[in-house]
Parts: sequence; C-alpha cells; structure tokens
Amino acid sequence: MNRRATVLCALIAALSACSEPASFEEFVRADMAENGVYEFVLDLNDSLSTYDISLFTKVDAPVMGTVRASSSMGLEVAWKEAGAITPALSETVYLPYGGKIGASLYRSGVKPSSPGSWTVSVRPVDPPAGLRGIGLICKRNGTR
Repeated sequence: MNRRATVLCALIAALSACSEPASFEEFVRADMAENGVYEFVLDLNDSLSTYDISLFTKVDAPVMGTVRASSSMGLEVAWKEAGAITPALSETVYLPYGGKIGASLYRSGVKPSSPGSWTVSVRPVDPPAGLRGIGLICKRNGTR
C-alpha cells in the first residue's frame, strides 16, 4: 500500500508541475510589426485569476542625444477576443521611454469579460526615431 501512495504522490506532483506559467513576456521588433501595429496574443483562460499587464519599449538614442528620460509615446491599444471582428476595448495610453526606464504598468487586476484567447494590438502614435520595438508582460495573479 505504501508503494501505491508514493506513486500517487509522485504523479500528483508531476501533474501540478505542468500548470500554466504565471507570466508571459514578448517583445516584437519594429521590423516585425505589421503596418506599424504590434500584436500580442494572451491566454487569459483562468477565470478565477486577475492579470497585470505592463508595456515596455526600446528606443535608440539619437546621435545628438535629444531623447530625455521624461519622453513618452502615445499608444493606441485595442483588445479583441478570439473570433471577434471589433475590439471590446480601445484606448490611448502613454508609455515613457528614454533613460533607464523598465516596464510600465498598463493595467492592474484585469479580468476579461470572458476567459480565453485575447489579442492586444498596440499602434504607436508618432513613434520616435530609433524605436526598436514594443514589449508586453502579462502576469497572472491569484484569485480575486
């Protein structure tokens, strides 16, 4: 009987190790953006969790050094559920760039209207010279 219990415990431990990762990070290079739009597909299947979404960018400083740490870039962000034709949400936000700025929190405690796959499209408004790309970090939080 002890052997069966040991095997069962090992099997449960192995299956729990296969759980979905707690975070997702992707960086899309500027030359890979389609018509200036950066797309990120998020797996938001856990209906009991909330998600924190952060954005980040890399901008090469011009030779003259005109990029300041206080610079920001407007981003048109659209959320679309898998199979949907029109976005469920569209908004313009501002992302700081320049200097040594890391990821900037975009939304905290996101709970999608329906669990599943969502596409987040990001289009920079008047992108700065030297824009290398845009990245997104999605972190799954515990249940709310």
